[in-house]
Amino acid sequence: MHETVLVNVLHQSRTISGIQARVVHDRVWRNAVLVEDTIDWYAQDNQGNVWYLGEIATNFKYDDQGNLIGTNHDGSWETGVSGATPGIQMAATPHVGDRYYQEFRPRVAVDQGDVLATNESVVGPLGTFDGVLKTRDWTVLTPSSLEHKYFAPGLGGILTEHINPHTGEIESSVRLVKATLNGVPVTQVVDPTTFTGASNIGSGNGFAHVAGTTKIRNSQSVFVEGARFGGDIDIRSAGEVGIRNSQFNTRLSVRAADAASLQSVVANGDVFLYGNMNVTVNKSNLRDEFEIDLGRDNNAVVVTESKLVELQIDGHEGANTLDLDDATIVAELDLFRIERI
Repeated sequence: MHETVLVNVLHQSRTISGIQARVVHDRVWRNAVLVEDTIDWYAQDNQGNVWYLGEIATNFKYDDQGNLIGTNHDGSWETGVSGATPGIQMAATPHVGDRYYQEFRPRVAVDQGDVLATNESVVGPLGTFDGVLKTRDWTVLTPSSLEHKYFAPGLGGILTEHINPHTGEIESSVRLVKATLNGVPVTQVVDPTTFTGASNIGSGNGFAHVAGTTKIRNSQSVFVEGARFGGDIDIRSAGEVGIRNSQFNTRLSVRAADAASLQSVVANGDVFLYGNMNVTVNKSNLRDEFEIDLGRDNNAVVVTESKLVELQIDGHEGANTLDLDDATIVAELDLFRIERI
Protein backbone atom coordinates (compact mmCIF):
# COMPACT_ATOMS: atom_id res chain seq x y z
CA MET A 1 0.00 0.00 0.00
CA HIS A 2 1.24 3.46 -0.92
CA GLU A 3 0.20 6.34 1.33
CA THR A 4 0.42 10.02 0.44
CA VAL A 5 -0.04 12.78 3.04
CA LEU A 6 -0.42 16.44 2.00
CA VAL A 7 -0.34 19.10 4.73
CA ASN A 8 -1.10 22.74 3.90
CA VAL A 9 -0.64 25.50 6.50
CA LEU A 10 -3.30 28.04 5.54
CA HIS A 11 -3.37 31.82 5.97
CA GLN A 12 -6.63 31.41 7.87
CA SER A 13 -7.01 31.46 11.65
CA ARG A 14 -9.86 30.57 13.98
CA THR A 15 -10.57 31.57 17.57
CA ILE A 16 -11.12 28.54 19.82
CA SER A 17 -11.85 29.04 23.53
CA GLY A 18 -10.40 32.53 23.26
CA ILE A 19 -7.20 31.34 21.53
CA GLN A 20 -6.30 32.39 17.99
CA ALA A 21 -5.39 29.14 16.21
CA ARG A 22 -3.75 28.51 12.84
CA VAL A 23 -5.82 26.45 10.39
CA VAL A 24 -4.04 23.47 8.77
CA HIS A 25 -5.51 21.32 5.99
CA ASP A 26 -4.37 17.66 6.15
CA ARG A 27 -5.33 15.03 3.55
CA VAL A 28 -4.39 11.34 3.25
CA TRP A 29 -4.57 9.11 0.14
CA ARG A 30 -3.96 5.35 0.11
CA ASN A 31 -3.22 3.87 -3.30
CA ALA A 32 -4.33 7.21 -4.81
CA VAL A 33 -7.74 7.04 -3.06
CA LEU A 34 -8.66 9.83 -0.63
CA VAL A 35 -9.36 8.30 2.79
CA GLU A 36 -9.16 11.27 5.15
CA ASP A 37 -9.66 15.04 4.83
CA THR A 38 -9.01 16.97 8.04
CA ILE A 39 -9.00 20.57 9.21
CA ASP A 40 -6.69 20.97 12.23
CA TRP A 41 -6.19 23.91 14.62
CA TYR A 42 -2.81 24.72 16.21
CA ALA A 43 -1.49 27.53 18.38
CA GLN A 44 1.93 28.40 19.84
CA ASP A 45 2.42 29.91 23.30
CA ASN A 46 5.00 32.50 24.33
CA GLN A 47 7.50 29.79 25.32
CA GLY A 48 7.31 28.14 21.90
CA ASN A 49 5.17 25.11 22.79
CA VAL A 50 2.84 24.11 19.94
CA TRP A 51 -0.67 23.17 21.11
CA TYR A 52 -3.27 21.12 19.28
CA LEU A 53 -6.77 22.56 19.78
CA GLY A 54 -8.88 20.16 17.74
CA GLU A 55 -9.87 18.90 14.31
CA ILE A 56 -12.75 18.28 11.95
CA ALA A 57 -12.01 14.89 10.39
CA THR A 58 -13.89 13.52 7.39
CA ASN A 59 -13.23 9.82 6.83
CA PHE A 60 -14.13 8.19 3.50
CA LYS A 61 -15.32 4.56 3.34
CA TYR A 62 -15.20 2.39 0.20
CA ASP A 63 -16.46 -1.05 -0.76
CA ASP A 64 -14.23 -3.83 -2.12
CA GLN A 65 -14.64 -2.47 -5.65
CA GLY A 66 -13.41 0.99 -4.63
CA ASN A 67 -16.81 2.69 -4.70
CA LEU A 68 -17.47 5.37 -2.08
CA ILE A 69 -20.16 4.12 0.28
CA GLY A 70 -20.14 6.83 2.94
CA THR A 71 -18.29 9.25 5.19
CA ASN A 72 -18.09 9.91 8.90
CA HIS A 73 -16.48 12.38 11.27
CA ASP A 74 -15.08 9.92 13.81
CA GLY A 75 -12.18 11.36 15.83
CA SER A 76 -13.32 15.00 15.50
CA TRP A 77 -13.02 17.19 18.58
CA GLU A 78 -12.68 20.82 19.67
CA THR A 79 -11.15 22.37 22.78
CA GLY A 80 -13.87 23.43 25.21
CA VAL A 81 -16.52 21.10 23.76
CA SER A 82 -17.64 17.92 25.60
CA GLY A 83 -14.74 17.98 28.04
CA ALA A 84 -12.01 18.38 25.40
CA THR A 85 -8.81 20.21 26.34
CA PRO A 86 -5.72 21.20 24.28
CA GLY A 87 -2.91 18.74 23.77
CA ILE A 88 0.79 19.32 23.15
CA GLN A 89 1.82 18.73 19.55
CA MET A 90 5.45 19.68 20.18
CA ALA A 91 7.23 20.94 23.29
CA ALA A 92 9.60 23.90 23.02
CA THR A 93 12.36 22.14 24.96
CA PRO A 94 11.64 18.41 25.01
CA HIS A 95 13.57 16.03 27.23
CA VAL A 96 13.86 12.27 27.10
CA GLY A 97 11.14 10.79 29.30
CA ASP A 98 8.66 13.65 28.84
CA ARG A 99 5.07 12.41 28.56
CA TYR A 100 2.04 14.32 27.31
CA TYR A 101 -1.38 14.11 25.70
CA GLN A 102 -1.33 15.23 22.08
CA GLU A 103 -5.11 15.51 21.96
CA PHE A 104 -7.74 15.00 24.60
CA ARG A 105 -11.44 14.40 24.32
CA PRO A 106 -12.71 11.49 26.44
CA ARG A 107 -13.77 8.44 24.40
CA VAL A 108 -12.89 10.18 21.13
CA ALA A 109 -9.29 11.41 21.01
CA VAL A 110 -6.72 10.55 23.69
CA ASP A 111 -3.48 10.24 21.71
CA GLN A 112 -0.35 10.29 23.86
CA GLY A 113 3.33 10.92 23.19
CA ASP A 114 6.60 9.99 24.92
CA VAL A 115 9.95 11.58 24.08
CA LEU A 116 12.45 8.83 23.20
CA ALA A 117 15.39 10.90 21.92
CA THR A 118 16.26 14.52 21.15
CA ASN A 119 19.42 14.27 19.05
CA GLU A 120 18.75 11.70 16.33
CA SER A 121 20.14 11.90 12.79
CA VAL A 122 17.78 11.06 9.93
CA VAL A 123 18.63 10.73 6.25
CA GLY A 124 15.74 11.33 3.86
CA PRO A 125 14.78 12.70 0.45
CA LEU A 126 15.47 16.28 1.62
CA GLY A 127 18.93 15.49 3.00
CA THR A 128 20.40 14.69 6.40
CA PHE A 129 18.88 16.23 9.52
CA ASP A 130 20.60 16.35 12.91
CA GLY A 131 19.17 17.20 16.31
CA VAL A 132 15.99 15.33 15.39
CA LEU A 133 13.31 14.70 18.03
CA LYS A 134 12.01 11.12 18.22
CA THR A 135 8.69 10.36 19.92
CA ARG A 136 6.53 7.31 20.56
CA ASP A 137 2.85 7.89 19.79
CA TRP A 138 -0.01 5.66 20.92
CA THR A 139 -3.60 5.71 22.16
CA VAL A 140 -5.48 3.63 24.68
CA LEU A 141 -8.44 3.49 22.27
CA THR A 142 -6.47 1.39 19.76
CA PRO A 143 -4.10 -1.00 21.58
CA SER A 144 -2.38 -2.19 18.41
CA SER A 145 -1.54 1.33 17.23
CA LEU A 146 2.07 2.40 17.82
CA GLU A 147 4.17 4.91 15.90
CA HIS A 148 7.62 6.48 16.10
CA LYS A 149 7.72 10.04 14.77
CA TYR A 150 10.74 12.18 13.91
CA PHE A 151 10.75 16.00 13.91
CA ALA A 152 13.54 18.13 12.42
CA PRO A 153 14.34 21.56 13.93
CA GLY A 154 12.74 24.36 11.96
CA LEU A 155 10.84 21.98 9.69
CA GLY A 156 8.66 19.58 11.67
CA GLY A 157 7.66 16.01 10.93
CA ILE A 158 10.00 14.27 8.49
CA LEU A 159 9.36 10.59 9.20
CA THR A 160 6.64 8.40 10.71
CA GLU A 161 7.25 4.70 11.37
CA HIS A 162 4.37 2.33 12.07
CA ILE A 163 5.66 -0.16 14.67
CA ASN A 164 4.49 -3.67 15.50
CA PRO A 165 3.84 -3.32 19.27
CA HIS A 166 4.89 -6.92 19.94
CA THR A 167 8.02 -7.38 17.85
CA GLY A 168 9.19 -3.77 17.65
CA GLU A 169 9.63 -4.14 13.90
CA ILE A 170 8.85 -1.33 11.46
CA GLU A 171 5.81 -2.39 9.44
CA SER A 172 5.60 0.71 7.23
CA SER A 173 6.83 4.28 7.09
CA VAL A 174 5.90 7.67 5.65
CA ARG A 175 8.71 10.12 4.75
CA LEU A 176 8.66 13.81 3.97
CA VAL A 177 9.61 14.10 0.28
CA LYS A 178 8.87 17.77 -0.38
CA ALA A 179 8.36 20.99 1.58
CA THR A 180 7.54 24.40 0.10
CA LEU A 181 7.07 27.87 1.57
CA ASN A 182 4.85 30.07 -0.60
CA GLY A 183 5.55 27.69 -3.49
CA VAL A 184 9.35 27.69 -3.08
CA PRO A 185 11.08 24.40 -2.07
CA VAL A 186 12.73 24.66 1.37
CA THR A 187 14.43 22.46 3.97
CA GLN A 188 13.59 24.86 6.82
CA VAL A 189 10.29 26.65 7.33
CA VAL A 190 11.05 28.68 10.47
CA ASP A 191 14.14 29.59 12.47
CA PRO A 192 14.35 26.95 15.22
CA THR A 193 16.09 29.43 17.55
CA THR A 194 13.26 31.98 17.45
CA PHE A 195 11.75 30.85 20.75
CA THR A 196 13.55 30.38 24.05
CA GLY A 197 12.28 29.24 27.41
CA ALA A 198 11.43 25.98 29.10
CA SER A 199 8.58 23.55 28.89
CA ASN A 200 7.20 22.06 32.09
CA ILE A 201 5.84 18.98 30.34
CA GLY A 202 6.78 15.84 32.21
CA SER A 203 7.66 17.61 35.44
CA GLY A 204 5.96 16.78 38.69
CA ASN A 205 6.28 16.41 42.44
CA GLY A 206 6.77 12.65 42.56
CA PHE A 207 4.17 10.11 43.60
CA ALA A 208 0.86 11.11 45.11
CA HIS A 209 0.28 8.81 48.09
CA VAL A 210 -3.29 7.69 48.76
CA ALA A 211 -4.09 5.65 51.87
CA GLY A 212 -7.25 3.69 52.60
CA THR A 213 -10.01 2.57 50.24
CA THR A 214 -10.49 4.71 47.13
CA LYS A 215 -13.55 4.84 44.86
CA ILE A 216 -13.60 6.78 41.57
CA ARG A 217 -16.82 7.19 39.56
CA ASN A 218 -16.98 9.14 36.30
CA SER A 219 -19.51 9.33 33.48
CA GLN A 220 -16.71 10.20 31.05
CA SER A 221 -13.13 8.90 31.37
CA VAL A 222 -10.58 8.37 34.14
CA PHE A 223 -6.81 8.83 33.91
CA VAL A 224 -4.48 8.13 36.83
CA GLU A 225 -0.79 8.95 36.68
CA GLY A 226 2.02 9.01 39.24
CA ALA A 227 0.01 7.69 42.21
CA ARG A 228 0.70 5.17 44.96
CA PHE A 229 -2.34 3.53 46.60
CA GLY A 230 -2.07 1.88 49.98
CA GLY A 231 -5.62 0.50 50.07
CA ASP A 232 -8.13 -1.03 47.68
CA ILE A 233 -9.11 1.11 44.69
CA ASP A 234 -12.30 0.75 42.64
CA ILE A 235 -12.63 2.71 39.37
CA ARG A 236 -15.79 2.81 37.25
CA SER A 237 -16.02 4.81 34.03
CA ALA A 238 -18.45 5.09 31.13
CA GLY A 239 -15.46 5.82 28.91
CA GLU A 240 -11.86 4.62 29.00
CA VAL A 241 -9.54 4.18 31.98
CA GLY A 242 -5.82 4.87 31.67
CA ILE A 243 -3.33 4.20 34.48
CA ARG A 244 0.36 5.08 34.16
CA ASN A 245 3.43 5.06 36.39
CA SER A 246 1.46 4.02 39.45
CA GLN A 247 1.71 1.46 42.23
CA PHE A 248 -1.04 -0.54 43.93
CA ASN A 249 -0.34 -2.39 47.15
CA THR A 250 -3.72 -4.14 47.49
CA ARG A 251 -6.69 -4.72 45.19
CA LEU A 252 -7.30 -2.77 41.94
CA SER A 253 -10.72 -3.11 40.27
CA VAL A 254 -11.57 -1.32 37.02
CA ARG A 255 -14.86 -1.32 35.11
CA ALA A 256 -14.73 0.58 31.82
CA ALA A 257 -16.89 0.88 28.71
CA ASP A 258 -14.39 1.61 25.94
CA ALA A 259 -10.78 0.81 26.81
CA ALA A 260 -8.40 0.18 29.70
CA SER A 261 -4.65 0.73 29.72
CA LEU A 262 -1.98 -0.15 32.28
CA GLN A 263 1.36 1.47 31.49
CA SER A 264 4.33 1.04 33.84
CA VAL A 265 2.11 -0.23 36.66
CA VAL A 266 3.26 -2.24 39.68
CA ALA A 267 0.51 -4.16 41.47
CA ASN A 268 1.19 -6.24 44.58
CA GLY A 269 -2.46 -7.28 44.92
CA ASP A 270 -5.17 -8.64 42.65
CA VAL A 271 -6.09 -6.71 39.49
CA PHE A 272 -9.56 -7.07 37.94
CA LEU A 273 -10.70 -5.46 34.66
CA TYR A 274 -14.35 -5.70 33.56
CA GLY A 275 -16.23 -4.36 30.54
CA ASN A 276 -16.68 -4.38 26.77
CA MET A 277 -13.30 -2.83 26.08
CA ASN A 278 -9.88 -3.11 24.51
CA VAL A 279 -7.11 -3.74 27.03
CA THR A 280 -3.46 -2.68 26.76
CA VAL A 281 -0.78 -3.65 29.29
CA ASN A 282 2.77 -2.38 28.79
CA LYS A 283 5.90 -2.58 30.95
CA SER A 284 3.90 -3.58 34.01
CA ASN A 285 4.61 -5.97 36.87
CA LEU A 286 1.46 -7.63 38.25
CA ARG A 287 2.47 -9.85 41.16
CA ASP A 288 -0.87 -11.49 41.96
CA GLU A 289 -4.00 -12.59 40.08
CA PHE A 290 -4.82 -10.57 36.96
CA GLU A 291 -8.38 -11.21 35.75
CA ILE A 292 -9.99 -9.73 32.63
CA ASP A 293 -13.71 -10.10 31.88
CA LEU A 294 -14.44 -8.75 28.39
CA GLY A 295 -18.21 -8.99 28.14
CA ARG A 296 -19.83 -9.61 24.75
CA ASP A 297 -18.12 -7.30 22.24
CA ASN A 298 -15.19 -8.05 19.91
CA ASN A 299 -12.13 -6.68 21.67
CA ALA A 300 -8.38 -7.12 21.81
CA VAL A 301 -6.09 -7.71 24.79
CA VAL A 302 -2.49 -6.71 24.06
CA VAL A 303 0.28 -7.35 26.62
CA THR A 304 3.85 -6.20 25.96
CA GLU A 305 7.08 -6.20 28.01
CA SER A 306 5.31 -7.21 31.22
CA LYS A 307 5.60 -9.76 34.03
CA LEU A 308 2.42 -11.49 35.17
CA VAL A 309 2.11 -14.12 37.88
CA GLU A 310 -1.37 -15.28 36.80
CA LEU A 311 -3.46 -14.09 33.85
CA GLN A 312 -7.08 -15.20 33.50
CA ILE A 313 -9.31 -13.96 30.65
CA ASP A 314 -12.94 -14.71 29.88
CA GLY A 315 -14.04 -13.57 26.42
CA HIS A 316 -17.70 -14.57 26.85
CA GLU A 317 -19.52 -14.50 23.49
CA GLY A 318 -17.42 -11.91 21.65
CA ALA A 319 -14.73 -12.66 19.05
CA ASN A 320 -12.00 -11.46 21.42
CA THR A 321 -8.27 -11.96 20.93
CA LEU A 322 -5.17 -12.08 23.13
CA ASP A 323 -1.75 -10.96 21.92
CA LEU A 324 1.31 -11.59 24.12
CA ASP A 325 4.70 -10.42 22.89
CA ASP A 326 7.90 -12.43 23.37
CA ALA A 327 9.15 -10.06 26.07
CA THR A 328 6.16 -10.83 28.34
CA ILE A 329 6.45 -13.48 31.05
CA VAL A 330 3.29 -15.22 32.31
CA ALA A 331 3.68 -17.85 35.04
CA GLU A 332 0.09 -19.15 34.76
CA LEU A 333 -2.30 -18.55 31.87
CA ASP A 334 -6.02 -19.45 31.92
CA LEU A 335 -8.11 -18.57 28.85
CA PHE A 336 -11.87 -18.99 28.39
CA ARG A 337 -13.65 -18.28 25.12
CA ILE A 338 -10.83 -16.14 23.72
CA GLU A 339 -8.43 -16.69 20.81
CA ARG A 340 -4.71 -16.26 21.35
CA ILE A 341 -2.91 -14.89 18.29
